[in-house]
Amino acid sequence: MGFLAQRLGVEKSAKQDNSLGSGNHQINSNSIINGGAGGRFSPTNNPEWGNIQSVPTVDKSRPLTPSEAKALTAHRKQVAELRKSSRIGYQELQRIDNHEAKIHASWGKYVQNNAKTGLKQARINAGVGRTLHSLRPGYAKANASLERADNSAQNQINALAQQMNQL
Repeated sequence: MGFLAQRLGVEKSAKQDNSLGSGNHQINSNSIINGGAGGRFSPTNNPEWGNIQSVPTVDKSRPLTPSEAKALTAHRKQVAELRKSSRIGYQELQRIDNHEAKIHASWGKYVQNNAKTGLKQARINAGVGRTLHSLRPGYAKANASLERADNSAQNQINALAQQMNQL
């Protein structure tokens, strides 16, 4: 891996590459399912259930004083502001979730393409490997013929050396 891989933090160890050729192709389905959920709500990650009630329940009929009515009016106005800001805030959270889902979908397409391209390259490499293996007998024959030629030349040299020694 080069400079870009280091900058993106995607360097892999050699161990991870070895398992593909050995047939160890199991994919942990829990990691796929949990990877999508993250900190999001799911059947195993429920929200904290509750409700909002900023004023106590009046459990029996009674008259309210003018100061209580004035305080309730002021509180109602505060709650109305909070309702509006909460609606806007939760809409923004939904929009953010939608954008993040689209980002994740783009990443998913990238991962799929990357995996398919990796398989294509592995198939190309396997084809090259098959071709190289098919060439081995030819190289062995060439080597054998070179050894025969070497032996023949050595025998001729030895014969000439013997003739020279006899003179």
